[in-house]
Amino acid sequence: MLAPRSLRVWKLLRHKCFSPQKLTDVSDLSQNQKRSRQTSDLLVKEPPKTTSPKTNGHSKLNKSALSDSRPDVDSSSGTSDGSLNATHGTKNLEEDVSLVIGKSFALDRSGVKQQVKSPAISYPKFHFPQGIPVSAVENDATLRRVCLVFRSLPDEQCSLADMPRLCEAANLPLYWKHPIFMSLTKGEPRRASLMDFTAWWRAMTSVAHDEAARFVYTLTGGNKSFLSREDLYGMVMDIMHTHPGLEFCREAVDFHDKYCDVVIARITWNLGCVWTGKITADCLRKSDFLKCVRQLQEDSDINRCVRYFSYEHFYVIYCKFWEIDSNHDQIVSKADMKLHKDGAITDLVLDRIFFSCAVRLTKKDTMNLIGFTNFLLAEEDKNHPTSVEYWFRILDEDGDGFISMYEMERFHQAVIDKLTEERIDTMSFKDVACQMFDMICPENGTAFRLMDLKKSPLSIRLLNALINWRKFYAQEVTEGTERVLDENGRELSDWERFCSEEYETMMENEEEVDENFFVSLDDDNGLPQTF
Repeated sequence: MLAPRSLRVWKLLRHKCFSPQKLTDVSDLSQNQKRSRQTSDLLVKEPPKTTSPKTNGHSKLNKSALSDSRPDVDSSSGTSDGSLNATHGTKNLEEDVSLVIGKSFALDRSGVKQQVKSPAISYPKFHFPQGIPVSAVENDATLRRVCLVFRSLPDEQCSLADMPRLCEAANLPLYWKHPIFMSLTKGEPRRASLMDFTAWWRAMTSVAHDEAARFVYTLTGGNKSFLSREDLYGMVMDIMHTHPGLEFCREAVDFHDKYCDVVIARITWNLGCVWTGKITADCLRKSDFLKCVRQLQEDSDINRCVRYFSYEHFYVIYCKFWEIDSNHDQIVSKADMKLHKDGAITDLVLDRIFFSCAVRLTKKDTMNLIGFTNFLLAEEDKNHPTSVEYWFRILDEDGDGFISMYEMERFHQAVIDKLTEERIDTMSFKDVACQMFDMICPENGTAFRLMDLKKSPLSIRLLNALINWRKFYAQEVTEGTERVLDENGRELSDWERFCSEEYETMMENEEEVDENFFVSLDDDNGLPQTF
């Protein structure tokens, strides 16, 4: 263990100024002290001037006498007449002191001690919130390729139909074309010029460097650091109008807005931004959304993008919404929600949902298609992290961050009441609680935190026991669900399995009626009309 700094400095000075030989009597001690005082005066005071012919006896020190008190001084530090160079000795002493206290000193011409500042250490930058900067050479090369495209166009101006060529030249995803074109023209009904693209490109590349940051900049026009639902609408609508996998439903204009609402709701859901509605560049980097947008230009089957753009998934969601919307006004009430799965959700849970405890609803005691999409995603895929948080907000009545035993008993009692109405016997709450604590093993030991539920793959059993009486009964009488694999050998999620089963059932029912009929969104009578 090192001594304190002041003590180490004192010992070093003492070692330099005093003789290392052992003092035997008081006279030797006083002689050494006197000699050390002379040496210290010589080190601190200004060196004697050599212009005077007279020699001061106190300005020179015998080399042999100094060697007794400073045996480590080299003879090279002395002058030609046998005296010691005071400046050189002071420099050596200060260097030794600087090693102890971690500072560097120097003497100016007047002999005053000056601290020498060490050069600042520069560390390489490692935090890039807008992505790692791209070289100007690469950005200029992209601009030259785009310039060639503009020169090949009539009047060197491009329309929205010409944007695929520009996106390819700029190495941008194809389905960014609509927001890019709107940024170039600033929303005006005109064509874009090379000057428009150059100004936009230089402004974007100066602040946004990776794909996520550039996506946010493109869709917001550089006015915000995050995306909202409204910012995504133009791009999703362009996908509806131009993707080959959605060509069959382009004439059904009434479905276009509904498709956009469902897709945007699924984007915010899978990115975990449903609570704030703000999609940042960091959220995009952590997700596979931008990768899926790029894949749309390579795959003509829109249903392969199961997380965001699948038309089959949209069809299942909208049909489920249509079934419980009794008056077909695109709004469902609490009474309508009781029709979902024949009243599988308890009344206590529905009260919490319509009280906006999970996701804020647009109107009081009502739910639109976006709100229903969030509910259905949470209900059918309880293993999803966003679903776990959705139900945790419902079950945590007092908002203390825990699902307590009291809250568990209240919600499970509502499930037991439903089972009793159906004349189904079940376990007591104490047995269910012991079973859940043994499966999930919360850190608290007496309550569940959100982190506990997200860590455990068995948290779905707890949620079913408190929310859905039909699923709770099913999980108690069965040994579990079987794994379902797709054609590539990938295991399907609970949501994908649900949509696959429901879509097949709906297709079979439609074949029995007529494949050429569909339900009009604006038909108040709910009668089918020809496509």
